Amino acid sequence: MKREKRLTRTEFEAMEAIWEKDGKMTANEILENLPCEKEWRIQTLITLLKRIVDKGYLETEKRGRERLFYAVISRDDYLKIETKDFLTHYYNNSFQNLVSTLLDVESDETLEEILVLLEEWKRNGKHQ
Repeated sequence: MKREKRLTRTEFEAMEAIWEKDGKMTANEILENLPCEKEWRIQTLITLLKRIVDKGYLETEKRGRERLFYAVISRDDYLKIETKDFLTHYYNNSFQNLVSTLLDVESDETLEEILVLLEEWKRNGKHQ
């Protein structure tokens, strides 16, 4: 299934709970792994999970009376999609423009850390 629709913030939180355990989970298990401040009813979560299934990021299978949900995309792969979309939408696909914006808001200490990271990546050939 083609994944064209982005996850909402709430859907992403549910996916985080699933990615954390990295396996097939019931809705009750997912509910237990959501942040404590989330006070969702189980039916609300099931509705949310069905929307994520419809978007193609989760699949589901029946096990006895329970339904298991599992991610069909890794967290890293989803973040790559989101990042690429963000870069295209807000920065006209210009990494240079994005970095320029980040440089304007970061502290000197953070910028120094970024430079060290970039040098490491360059030395290790991760830029290719």
